[in-house]
Amino acid sequence: MFLFKNTAKKRTIQLLYTTACSFMLTGNLQAQSCAPVSDFYENFDAPTLTCCTMGLVPECWNSISTAVGANQIISTTSPVSGPNNIYQNGYGAGKISIVVMREVNNINAGTHQFRFKVRANSGPGNLDFGYITDTADAATFVTIQTISVSNSSYNDPIAERTFTVPNTIPSNARLAIRNPGTSWAGFYWDDAYWEPIPPPAVQSIDVTTQNNAAATITSNAGTLQTLATILPAAANQAVTWSIVPGSGAATISAGGLVTAQENGTVWAKAVSVENSSMKDSLEITISGQLVPIVSLDVQTENNVTPVIIINGGTLQTVALITPANTSNQDVIWSIINGTGTATISANGLVTAQGNGTVWAKAISVENAVVKDSLLITISGQSSAGIEDQNALSVNFYPNPVKRLLTIETALPEGKEFPVQLIDQSGRVVYSDFLRNKKSQLDLRALPGGRYRLIINQTCNQQLIIE
Repeated sequence: MFLFKNTAKKRTIQLLYTTACSFMLTGNLQAQSCAPVSDFYENFDAPTLTCCTMGLVPECWNSISTAVGANQIISTTSPVSGPNNIYQNGYGAGKISIVVMREVNNINAGTHQFRFKVRANSGPGNLDFGYITDTADAATFVTIQTISVSNSSYNDPIAERTFTVPNTIPSNARLAIRNPGTSWAGFYWDDAYWEPIPPPAVQSIDVTTQNNAAATITSNAGTLQTLATILPAAANQAVTWSIVPGSGAATISAGGLVTAQENGTVWAKAVSVENSSMKDSLEITISGQLVPIVSLDVQTENNVTPVIIINGGTLQTVALITPANTSNQDVIWSIINGTGTATISANGLVTAQGNGTVWAKAISVENAVVKDSLLITISGQSSAGIEDQNALSVNFYPNPVKRLLTIETALPEGKEFPVQLIDQSGRVVYSDFLRNKKSQLDLRALPGGRYRLIINQTCNQQLIIE
């Protein structure tokens, strides 16, 4: 007797032949536009996939049953996700059900894997993962791997199974799951993926230099290429580079190129993007770096008042450079005349010429952008037409002096006289003005020794400080 049974909205036709050797063949005979894909995900939750029609599978899939009792349906019993999962069962010789997945265009490329979740009731039992070359002929099924399914829950750690596919299988083959009918177990499976094979886990990382060069940088702002080797070679090779400063300083690019900044040692560190617990570092020794100038400040030596009150007198200026370890400390000195005039030596010694103000200017030799100036006031020069002061009466005591020096002068009302102390090297170490007929100078900050006391250009006497 032949019975044709139309089911699943005319998507499948079942052929039943009942004799002592009963069999059932189910095939998807409806023409479909199912172009091969490079990957897929199937959770059997499409609206057309309803429980519990025999042989019902997703669009572009096929179902084969070789005999009555070899069953495959869409089931709503405890799926992984959504309302449905697939169910295959059947026990006995020849009671085989095969679910054929949609065609893929990279089945033998070696780049993808099949992954799904599976469980069994009345297990354990065996399922075959493989491929089929003729969706109308169950005999063309080839097993790639047989798995034993003993777990009854998708939450079991062994529920998820992953399979690789040899690159030797025919390019027109299609992936398939077969219940060979060798046990009473029924098999539920869900969340099927054809997906790229993920790279293997990172096992180690080793930071070295390119071509095994010495881990040193000896030229100013020199560079050194570092490399990170990750094993296994098929693992994700991406790393994040950083510099761990030691006594030196440097920068590092995203590609591992180290650029020196300061002498000393640094560590070039690589951390695996795949697994941040995998990391390694390489110590690099840096030398020969030039420390750039940041700023300079023009001052007087010993911070004396920036004035010159002696005819043809001098004032030593200095350029304080920051940082103190700047490689090139040289400056170029010049005088910018204001209302006065002066000259300046290559070492910053200013010599007065005409009364008024001048600027002592220093420019960094290393970086001409870095510069500074100091305003100096000049008086007492012969060209200024100083009034006759020969009759100036001056008396100072004690001499030698320990702390306070008293100076008495016939200072006219409303006048002031400049006073300076010059050490034996010719430097002005004290400068001020006398504004009273009797004044006291506090000289305790000056070291003991012989000095010249000069008052208003005319009084030039020796003073001893004890």
